[in-house]
Order: sequence, then structure tokens, then C-alpha cells
Amino acid sequence: MKETYHREMQAKIDELEKQMADIQSRIKTSGDAAHAKDYESHLADYQAKRDALVSKLNEMGTSHEDAWPGQKKEAEGIYSDLTKYFARIYAKYTGSGGTGMF
Repeated sequence: MKETYHREMQAKIDELEKQMADIQSRIKTSGDAAHAKDYESHLADYQAKRDALVSKLNEMGTSHEDAWPGQKKEAEGIYSDLTKYFARIYAKYTGSGGTGMF
């Protein structure tokens, strides 16, 4: 059960990483230094949130079965925060919601 959950969460993280790379590619292509600087600050925040989730998943992998349900709930909360933050970034840079920079 833990292994399956970990694989599923890692796949979700990998998908977010692909989308972040897409945003970064669009910014590089545009050559807009202001957008690049703005994105870098968002990227650092995103990476910190992502790293917190990865750390929690690693902790879950070595934890006792009794602790796992509570840790899963914590991981779900971290993932929820990560995806909400990502959604704001994605909308800002891609036009999702009609307000994107590109």
C-alpha cells in the first residue's frame, strides 16, 4: 500500500515538473528578462514545497505502519498546497484563465 501510494504521488510530482519545465521553456523562448526573474522567485517557492512533499514521502517509506495514516494525511495536505500554488503559477504564465503572460 505504501509503495503504491509513493509511486502514484511521484507520478503526480513528475507531471508537475514537466509543466514547470514547459513554463520555463516559454520564458526562455520569449527572452523577457523581467518574466524570467519573476519566474525564478516562483520556481524557488515551488521547489521548496515540492521538496517538503518528497521529504514526507521518504519519511513515510521508512515509518511504522501505525504512523502511516497520519503521515498520508500530512502528505495529502502538502500535495494540496503544492498543486494550488502550481495552479496559480501555471495560470499566470500560460494564460489558463485568460490572464497569462504568453
